[in-house]
Amino acid sequence: MNKINQFGRSMVEMLGVLAIIGVLSVGSIAGYSTAMRKYRLNKQAEAFNMLLSNTLQVSIDITKAKSGGINNDIYYNEFLHKAKLLPDGIEYKKESWNMVEYTKKDQLNDFLGNKMSFYSRTTYGYSFGLFFALANTADSKDICHNIINIAKEHASNIMMVLREDETGGGNADRNRIYSDCNQGTCLKNLTVQDIAEMCKTSSKNTKSYYRFFILW
Repeated sequence: MNKINQFGRSMVEMLGVLAIIGVLSVGSIAGYSTAMRKYRLNKQAEAFNMLLSNTLQVSIDITKAKSGGINNDIYYNEFLHKAKLLPDGIEYKKESWNMVEYTKKDQLNDFLGNKMSFYSRTTYGYSFGLFFALANTADSKDICHNIINIAKEHASNIMMVLREDETGGGNADRNRIYSDCNQGTCLKNLTVQDIAEMCKTSSKNTKSYYRFFILW
């Protein structure tokens, strides 16, 4: 009698193989998603860091050119665009937007949907500001950390970081961090815990975003 060799696999074995493949696939997808998220956040941080560096330099040039004093409420978004000073990942948009009193006909947008504006103002004790409207998303806390850490790197050139949550009726919860260490907790001495506290969204926030002002 001839023996018949069977080289097939049982149903249990096949299900086991499929289960292993499924686990490996889920792990690969999760790892890829984490890596892509980290890449996006790093790219956004690099773009914002370069934008802040460029606006700080432009403000020096404007101050030198305006020997008679800085003009109030002048927005320089279009200038940054035309001068090719916008880093990759940040674009100029000539469209209306409204952030309470900051109603303008142009803006800067990063690739994650956050809005920015560079302007001069002399009525509140500073000359220039970089405004950032941070969309309240799953990435907002990490982006908030990036913004504050980048401002911290430039602490010697700026006056204050102001964080605002709009609470309705023209009111806002505000958190100010100064570069002057004589006024308490200062920007360059912020700890990880300080930054985490500053990046908490107020329960009273009535908007889908919160605001940052880097002022100098």
